[in-house]
Amino acid sequence: MSDKISMKAVAVDALRLMRLRAKVYLGGAVAGVIIALPLMLSFGSDGSSSGLAIAGWGVMLLLSPLVYMVVFHDSLMALRGTPKVLPARFVHRYLLVLWKYFLLALMTFSVAELCAVVLGAFIFMSGNVPHAISDIYIPVTTVVMSVSTYLLVRWGMALPAASVCDVSAFRRSWRMTRGHVLRMLLFALPYAVLVGVGVAVNLAAMRDRTFEPFSPAYLLYMVVGTAVFWYTFAAFTIWYERLRMRYESTLNPEQTGDSGEASMSKKISPFAVVKEAVALGWRRKWTFTGLVLAGFAPALLVLLLSVGMAASLATPGGAPGFGLAALLSGVVYILGLLFLATTTNHLAVTMQRGTGKAIPRPFWPAMGRVFVRGLILCLIFLGAALVVMVSLGAVAFSLLGDPAQPGISNPPALVGIILVGVVAYFLLLAFLLRLGVMLPGAAVGHVVKVREALALTRGHGWRMFWSLMMVSIPVAILWVIVQGGMVVGGPEREMGATGVLGIVLLLVIDLFSWSVLIAANAIWYEKLRLRAAGPGAGFGPAFEFETAPASHADPRAGSGVGPYADLPEEK
Repeated sequence: MSDKISMKAVAVDALRLMRLRAKVYLGGAVAGVIIALPLMLSFGSDGSSSGLAIAGWGVMLLLSPLVYMVVFHDSLMALRGTPKVLPARFVHRYLLVLWKYFLLALMTFSVAELCAVVLGAFIFMSGNVPHAISDIYIPVTTVVMSVSTYLLVRWGMALPAASVCDVSAFRRSWRMTRGHVLRMLLFALPYAVLVGVGVAVNLAAMRDRTFEPFSPAYLLYMVVGTAVFWYTFAAFTIWYERLRMRYESTLNPEQTGDSGEASMSKKISPFAVVKEAVALGWRRKWTFTGLVLAGFAPALLVLLLSVGMAASLATPGGAPGFGLAALLSGVVYILGLLFLATTTNHLAVTMQRGTGKAIPRPFWPAMGRVFVRGLILCLIFLGAALVVMVSLGAVAFSLLGDPAQPGISNPPALVGIILVGVVAYFLLLAFLLRLGVMLPGAAVGHVVKVREALALTRGHGWRMFWSLMMVSIPVAILWVIVQGGMVVGGPEREMGATGVLGIVLLLVIDLFSWSVLIAANAIWYEKLRLRAAGPGAGFGPAFEFETAPASHADPRAGSGVGPYADLPEEK
C-alpha cells in the first residue's frame, strides 16, 4: 500500500471542512471580494485618472494575509478539535503571517523572473531574435506561471504554519511537500486555469480601461472563481495538516528539538538575521534615526556647496576658490559617513551585548579604525570593478566592433556580455558583503583583517547577499508604489499635499531601511564571531578579546548556529 496521502481523501475532507466552518469561509469570501474591489474598479472606465490602482494593490497586500490567517487558524484549530477564529497575540501573529506572505511572494517572483530572463537570453543568443515582445510573450509567461505555481506549492505551507504557531520555516515546507507536489498541483490546476481564462478574456478591456466589474458575466465569473478559490484553500489546509502529521511522525526525539526540526544547520539563517535587525532597529529607532540624519547631514551641505561652486564657475574670477571648496566638501562628506559608520555599528553590536552605547570610548581611535577598514573596502571595490570593466570592454570591442559605428552587429554577443556583467556585479557584491564585517569589528575595537574576514564569513557570502536583498527589494517596491501614487495623482497632487506626504513617506522608508541594513551587518558580525569562537574554530589572536558583561564568548544553544539564529522558537 502506498504511503502517499490520498487525493480523494483530501477532496472529501475539504468539503467537510467547508461545511463545518461555513460561516468562517463565507466571511472570508465576502472579505476577499471587498478587499479586491478597489483593484477591480481601477481597471474600469472611472479609474483611469485616479490612484485606485496603487490603493488597490496596497489594500490587497496588507489585508489579504489577514483574511488568510483568520481562516487558516480557524480551520486548523477545528481539525485539531478546538475551533477558534482569532489567534492569541493577534497583532504579532498577523505581522508574522504578513512577513511570511511577503517573503513567499518575493522568493517566488525572484526565481520566476530569473527563469524568464534566462529563457529570453537563450532565445536571443540562439539567433532567433523576435520582431516584437509579443513573439516571446507566450513561452516566457508559461515558464513564469509554471515556476511560480511549483514554488508556491513547495513553500506555501509556511503560511498555515505561521497562522497557528507551528514551525513556519520555508525549508520545513519544502521537506513536507516532498513526494506530493504533483498531487497538490492537480488541486491548484482548476483555479489556475480559471484565473488564466479570466485574464485572457478581460485583458484587452483592462488595458483600455473599459473593464466593467459589475457586468452580469463578470459577476458570474467572480462567484465561480471565489467558490473554486476557497475550496482550493480548504484543500490546501487539509494538505498542510496531513503533511505536517506525516512529516513529524518520521522524526525521532534525537532529531527533533524544541522546534521540531531535524538536526540543526551550522549555518546562520538570513531570515533570522533580517528579522532580528528589524527588531533591533525598531527598539532604538529614534537613536538610529538621529545618527543617520547626523551622518547624512554633511551630504546635504556638500550638495549646497556644489550648487554654489557651479554658480561661481559660471562667473568671471570665481574659479580660483573651486579647488579648496571641493576639498573641504569632500572632507566634510567623508567625516559624516565615518561618524555614521562608527556610531551605528557600535550601537548595533553593543545592543547585542547588553549595553547599547552609540559613542565608543575613546571615539577618535575607533573612527580611525573604521576609516582604515572603509578605505580598504573602497580600494578593493575600485580595483575589482576596474578589472571587470576593462575585461568586458575588451571582449565587447572584439565581438561587437567599434561602438562609434551605428547598429549592433552581434545581438546574441551583446546579451551574453550583459549577462556576464550582471553575474560579475553580484559576485563582487557578495564578496564585499563578506568583507563588510570589518566595519562593526573596527567600531568595537576588534581589528578584522581581510583574510580573517573571509575566514569568518566562509560559507555565508550568499546568505549575507540574500539578507541584503530581503531589505533592498521591499524598499525598492515601496519606492515604486509611493512614487506611482504621486504620479498617478497628476501634477497638482504631485506638487501639493500628496507630494509632501509622498516625500515624507520616502524619507521614513529610507531612514528605517538604513537602520535595518546597518543592524543586519552588525548582527552578521556578532553571530559569526560567536560561531568562530567555538571549540576548534579558532582564527588566531584576533578573536581573543574581553567580552562585554552581557555577551557570551562561547556559542550556546541558539547563538547563531541553528536555523533561527538567536531567535527563540515560538510555541
